[in-house]
Amino acid sequence: MSIRPLGATRRTLALDLFQPSPNFEPLWTETARRVLLRGPNRIGKTRHLCALVAQRAIDRPNTRWRFVAPTRNFVQTVAGRYLAEFLDGHLHPRSYFVESKGWNGGAAKVILLANGSIIQLLSYQDPASAHEGDELDGAVMDEPPPFAHLMATQTRLMDRPGAQLFIGATMVNRPDPNLREMVEGEDGSPKEGRTVHSTGWVQYVGRLDACPWKTPEQIEEQLEILRASPWDYAQRAEGAWEGITAGRRFAGFTEANVSHERPTGQVRIALSFDHGTIAGHQHHLMAFWDGPLLWIWDEYSNATSTSTEEDAHETVKMLDRHRVPWRQPGGIDYAVGDTNSAGKGYALGHKINDVLMTAFAQQANRSAPPFRVVAPDKSEGNRVWGQMCVNWACRKGHLRIHPRCSKLINTMRNWKGKSTGDSDDANLAHAADALVYLITGTLGAMPAYARLRFV
Repeated sequence: MSIRPLGATRRTLALDLFQPSPNFEPLWTETARRVLLRGPNRIGKTRHLCALVAQRAIDRPNTRWRFVAPTRNFVQTVAGRYLAEFLDGHLHPRSYFVESKGWNGGAAKVILLANGSIIQLLSYQDPASAHEGDELDGAVMDEPPPFAHLMATQTRLMDRPGAQLFIGATMVNRPDPNLREMVEGEDGSPKEGRTVHSTGWVQYVGRLDACPWKTPEQIEEQLEILRASPWDYAQRAEGAWEGITAGRRFAGFTEANVSHERPTGQVRIALSFDHGTIAGHQHHLMAFWDGPLLWIWDEYSNATSTSTEEDAHETVKMLDRHRVPWRQPGGIDYAVGDTNSAGKGYALGHKINDVLMTAFAQQANRSAPPFRVVAPDKSEGNRVWGQMCVNWACRKGHLRIHPRCSKLINTMRNWKGKSTGDSDDANLAHAADALVYLITGTLGAMPAYARLRFV
């Protein structure tokens, strides 16, 4: 069902044709002062919010609105593009949108409408003080706002009759008990539809399977991808406030992933190193790799405190045991090692992977290392992406682990995600990290795995 006009104002074609999610349809006539839209990933919350603010600004001349997004780039290029589509034909000549750059080429923080209305463009990257100032008839905040930004915006809505605040949120990586308490108070948390709370807030909860622009096949494909991160599946797929999976991180792993099967034909050889001095904290993995298949074939973990030279020696024993021609150039196709020294105590300027390569050169009686050990990508979000890749590979049968890799298998069965401290769970993280470095560097470039990074 497309949006119905509030009045006789001529609407844009994009607004007339926009089909909201059934869970969000009552928004177009919503009069509540404070409204939260809570939902899963990829149900079009940003697009709904942009359509909403465009509708209000067009149908209510000479009003002042604000759209706030997480970053300056997002509010200009992503939300900005949606707003340009919905406002087409209603803009003042001084306002125009430039694709991939933003409003007036990315320089404008205000969109002017021909009817005298304006829409301010702000982000959470702007200081909270920038969110103060003018009185507003309404504000839209995309994703849960920092408390200071929320308070600054709410004070702008106190003086104009009927001024509205809309917040759209998926609660992934941003647990916000304060927002939940503000919206729901002591009420129960709804799972779907429109709820009026005793606090005065109205809450809409959307569902992924209620997207009219997605086919059942597309929805199931998205759910399949989201199952790769079971720890926040409830938030990403159902719009929950918190993840409901409190168990192991690698929930995709089953005993079917443990296999004696040896690959046949030509395969590539990969190594992964997670460094540490405490017993059990140094973890090496050796794998065979062929297209989308990764066989973890052996592992080494230090039984006592060790030097890097001792670690290299143990890895050589592991490679020789499986007749891997590691001494000749090209014998190892990919090797990745963590960048921290992990307490190994090397002087400034001596990177641990360089020391490791020198040790391998000495073991091979060569002047140069027979293979390079590269550093893993440890940019923000990459560790979680790697864990999603592991779950995806387990579910698809792409990851096979030989029973001799007992420490890694124990990690797959039991690790709950702790990475620091001396707890039993944290001690399992070293094998997990070695596997994450390995899988992102081998299977991570394949489209099925690369797309998990952007879920």
